[in-house]
Amino acid sequence: MGENTSISWTDATWNPWAGCQKVSPGCDGCYAEHLMEHRFGRVTWGPHGERRQAAPSTFKLPYRLNRKAAGLAVRPFVFPLSLGDIFDNRAPEPLRRSVFDVMRETPNLLYLALTKRPGNIIPMSEAAGGLPPNIALGTSCEDQLRFDQRMPQLIEAQRALGSTFLFVSIEPFLGEIDPSRHIDQLQWIITGGATDQGPYKAPPLNPRWAAQLRDQAAATGTAFHHKQNGEWLPAEDAAMLGLTGSETVHPWKWGPAMVRVGRRQAGRLLEGRIHDARPQDVRLAA
Repeated sequence: MGENTSISWTDATWNPWAGCQKVSPGCDGCYAEHLMEHRFGRVTWGPHGERRQAAPSTFKLPYRLNRKAAGLAVRPFVFPLSLGDIFDNRAPEPLRRSVFDVMRETPNLLYLALTKRPGNIIPMSEAAGGLPPNIALGTSCEDQLRFDQRMPQLIEAQRALGSTFLFVSIEPFLGEIDPSRHIDQLQWIITGGATDQGPYKAPPLNPRWAAQLRDQAAATGTAFHHKQNGEWLPAEDAAMLGLTGSETVHPWKWGPAMVRVGRRQAGRLLEGRIHDARPQDVRLAA
């Protein structure tokens, strides 16, 4: 995790600490938990688990990236806390304050502060000395219920604190979402299917859900990025690619039959195209 990342919507990741706890169904197949607790045994997950601070060398990474980014027309995107949540209740306030200080000292970078706890953004930012100006605020929503709960809190934080732009990550995409009530406030929509993590077996993503969001985003001028399909492809697409899966299901009354082909084979194509859009870095463009 660092200067090289497989996350298509960011240029780098930075993890000043690791550890979190599950708050909704989108956490059931958490890759960070599987990686850091079950594979590496470095952190105990959960409400009473650790939030383990990274080694001092990790705090040098943003400064190195900041130097490389000097003079670039567009600031590189950095995702802090791919192994946790920057607005996690259990993360120590002094540690968050130090993270925010690093962000302020690296203005050539744009930090993507993605959280499942947008209700914490205002009080925790104020306690940490204020939200750094080079932050974009985002929330992760896996279905309509979480979208309706979290988006108003994200918008409230934007109005109170300001940020470079607002975004939503719908990954894992577990249920159809109509974003129409809040899409005008969003500058970026990211979608992606769930992936297998140890004993957790990912459900399929209905490609029509993602395509509908793509079309709604296009109608409002909102950038759209499709990260991955997960473990499944529509049976018709799999057949066209000559792929044979380990399992076939018909999970929706109105929707395609889906074939489990694995994450690598499922890829990123949505209706035959890669969708890689990013929002304009409005502060540099101003």
